[in-house]
Amino acid sequence: MKKQKIATTIFTAAVLALASVSAQANPPVYAGGNVSDQWQQSAQHGGFNFSDQAQWSQQAGRFNLSNQGQLNLQRGFLNDSTQFQGNTQVGHINDSTQFQGNTQIGHLNDSAQWQQSAQRGFFNDSTQVQGNTQVGHLNDSAQFQGNTQFGHLNDSAQGQWNHQGGALNDSTQFQTNTQIGHFNDSTQFQGNSQFGHLNDSTQVQISNQSGAVNHSQQLQQSTQVSH
Repeated sequence: MKKQKIATTIFTAAVLALASVSAQANPPVYAGGNVSDQWQQSAQHGGFNFSDQAQWSQQAGRFNLSNQGQLNLQRGFLNDSTQFQGNTQVGHINDSTQFQGNTQIGHLNDSAQWQQSAQRGFFNDSTQVQGNTQVGHLNDSAQFQGNTQFGHLNDSAQGQWNHQGGALNDSTQFQTNTQIGHFNDSTQFQGNSQFGHLNDSTQVQISNQSGAVNHSQQLQQSTQVSH
């Protein structure tokens, strides 16, 4: 019940946020064609798979203004799950905001996932986030990805992070990249640590390049300890 209240609160707040973004856009002209308001809600209570579902959609016919939302709560013995999806698009070519969230609690594959994307319609402005956490008996894992791009040809910032804890292959990884749109300006970093029974290892890589053709600085380091 507590999980249901939290998820419902998140969904309500997200719906209000989507509606707010829509209201801030240019006042839509409801010319016939694709003006639409939709709502669905379902509740199921049974012996195995209690379920609550909700959908919400709004579309205003100046090309592609749209608000969408989905919420799902399922409670059972093996696959308890909470899901959320949200999308907002405002009709300037490709403006878009997206959100996904998933939480699953079970005996073997507990998992939490997150996705978020924002795109603004000057060619390729973009912000992305991904996150995953999994807790189980053999393959505990945490992952993260982030990307930011600003529309001057190739400005970009990227990051990756991974952590895995298990009986044989404990591992920590990190990657980051920054590129600024003067042909080839670049900064990179990689880091890896692995601790296990056969192949303990620590690695580091660093690279810096500045856009006067090919100026470069590099560093590599590796340590391996075995039993």
